[in-house]
Order: sequence, then structure tokens, then C-alpha cells
Amino acid sequence: MKNITFHAVDLPSTLQKSGEIQKVYTGRRNNLIYLIEDEKKGCFTLHTCNEEKITLPPHIPDHQAIINIQEIGTNDCLIAYRQEDEDIVCICSGFGKVLSEFSIGEGVEDCQVDIKDQIWVSYFDEGIFSEDPRSQEGIVAFDVAGNVVYDRYGKLVVDEIVPPIDDCYALNVTGDEVWLYYYSDFPVVQLKNHQLETIWKDIDLEPSAVHAFAVGTDHLIFCTNKGPLLHYSLTNDKLEQCVPTDENGKALQVERYVCRGPIIYLHTLQGIYTYKLT
Repeated sequence: MKNITFHAVDLPSTLQKSGEIQKVYTGRRNNLIYLIEDEKKGCFTLHTCNEEKITLPPHIPDHQAIINIQEIGTNDCLIAYRQEDEDIVCICSGFGKVLSEFSIGEGVEDCQVDIKDQIWVSYFDEGIFSEDPRSQEGIVAFDVAGNVVYDRYGKLVVDEIVPPIDDCYALNVTGDEVWLYYYSDFPVVQLKNHQLETIWKDIDLEPSAVHAFAVGTDHLIFCTNKGPLLHYSLTNDKLEQCVPTDENGKALQVERYVCRGPIIYLHTLQGIYTYKLT
């Protein structure tokens, strides 16, 4: 089992005297967004790499309900969150003012914005086997007004080009590409400009619980809920377990992984660390 060396991320100056970092998210330019609990004010704020500070809209029920936070437009922010019977996208201005909200179905697994401001949403089994036609597709894209702009994955399934999505474990939107890893049949699928680009079939990493993966030139790194990282070669199907370490070779105790394109971020009790595939 080989080591992969991660490097510590320097926190923005606005975080030096802020509250505790609850979660980190990464936008389409691989810029980090920090969700901070401000204990003195009893609220949650978002801090970006541009040192902008946005107060989380008070109507979002709980920070635990947040699915993902993304940049969208020029200076706006997208917050995808769960409600009891459906999941919602909330778009805020850079000052935290709510500009719009719309439903994105139920059973949302992840939500990421591409370079064209298209909002890609993946779903887990409870949404896919629900009555909501958007969720049933497994992967859908919306525009900033909430209109569906991509819902054709089911056509690929009907034509037996790809296996059906029963549970989308991991999504990686990078540039104009959308990468998926899902059950059933455990393929890795690459979409580009709404078209199927490539599929690699039967990459069965079970019983590992994959929830994120990073995309390199000809290889992938899968992040699991428990256990090591999994390095996978797309050229020879070789799978290798890897241990994330800091620059001193000490194993990192990971709280959460976040991936975008070729970059992995680790949220640990000691800080944020990063690694980039080549």
C-alpha cells in the first residue's frame, strides 16, 4: 500500500478569527468555499477564497441539510439543500440576498455547476425509484431558472449503451465534462457537451463505499467512507490502495473528502489538505 502526499491549504485571512469550519466545498474553478459556524452570532456564514463573507439564509433549516454549495454566475452562490419532501436549489447574491429558489426533485446525491452555469444533479436510489420524473433519470441538468436542460440519460439506457443508474455514488463536473460512478454494474461514465464520450464498465470497488472521485489524464482516485484511497488505472484496470499522508509522511485522519476535476481536498481535524492528479 503506497502513500500519497497531501499538502496543507493556507486558510484565507478572513478565517483566522472566525468560528469553526463545519464543511468545505469546491467550486468550478477549484476554489474552496468554507461553511463557518459563528458561535458569537449564532449563525452560519460562507467564506470564499476571494474573502467574501455570506450569511447563510435563515430559512435553510439546518446546515446539516446542505447537499452542496457552489459558485454560479459572476458573483452569486448556489446552495442545494434538503427539505422533507423535495430538494431545493437556492441562489444568493454575494451579499446573501436570496435571488431565486426552485425544486430539483427528491433523493439528490450531489449538485455541481459547470462552466456554462448548468446545474448538474445526481440522485440516489430513493429519488430514482420515486415518482419524480427528474429524479428517475439519475442525472439531470438545470439552468439558473430551474428549467431542465439535460434529461436524456434514460435514452442511453433504453438503447443499452449504458447500464441504468440505480444509485449514483459519485459525481465530478469539470469544465464541460460530467463524470459519474454508479450502481448498477459500477461503470465510470464520461459525458461531454451532453453527449456520451466514454464508458469504462464493471469497475466494482465493493464493498468500499465510494462517495467521490478525482479524474486524472488516464487514472482515477476513488475516495471511500472508510479505508484507504483507491487508485485506478483506466489503461490497464489496475487497482491500488493508497494512504493519504501529510508532508512528513504521517497518515491523515480524514473527516470528509471533496473532489473536483483532478483535485482532492481532505478535511481533517488538523486542517485542509490537497492533492492533484496528473
